[in-house]
Amino acid sequence: RWVLASKQVYQEELRALLYPVLVHFALELIQYDRGDGVKVAAAHKLVESAKDDHYHRHREHYLALRAICKPEHIQESSICREFLQGCDEKPTAANTVGLSPPTYRLLCSHVKEECRRFQLNVLMRVLFLRINIEIRGQAKTAIPSDLHTSPWTPDRYYQSVFLPSFRSSAASAADGGARGAG
Repeated sequence: RWVLASKQVYQEELRALLYPVLVHFALELIQYDRGDGVKVAAAHKLVESAKDDHYHRHREHYLALRAICKPEHIQESSICREFLQGCDEKPTAANTVGLSPPTYRLLCSHVKEECRRFQLNVLMRVLFLRINIEIRGQAKTAIPSDLHTSPWTPDRYYQSVFLPSFRSSAASAADGGARGAG
């Protein structure tokens, strides 16, 4: 919805992000399935909900995603490996999106707000750690080395080189608890 609500000048670039984000969300759901098939079913439902928007342009990928029923199938799928090849490795065309600097700033602002609003940063993790975003007309920003050497935690990367600073949920909860006691 946010992409469609954006100004027309940004929509084309932002639409290019939708399919890789969809694929990564679906793959994450499948990867973390507990064997009961609930998350796999949710991933298939998510992919199915976007069929009208993506099927014709990404038919082969779409059908491969629909065929994945277990986490093990992800590693066996060459199409899935195209998307899982991270930004630190040789990025693939399927996992690379080019954005102009103004569109990139708009995206960062939106992701920051979504993280603040919902106290979730799945979108931020997928966009900035899984998808190779190339900013046209500027030198590529390197991902900080600590992202690759330390385990990722939700509160840790609320403050990121990619996003303007804002308070982590732990700091907000601590302040709120101190002010709320009356």
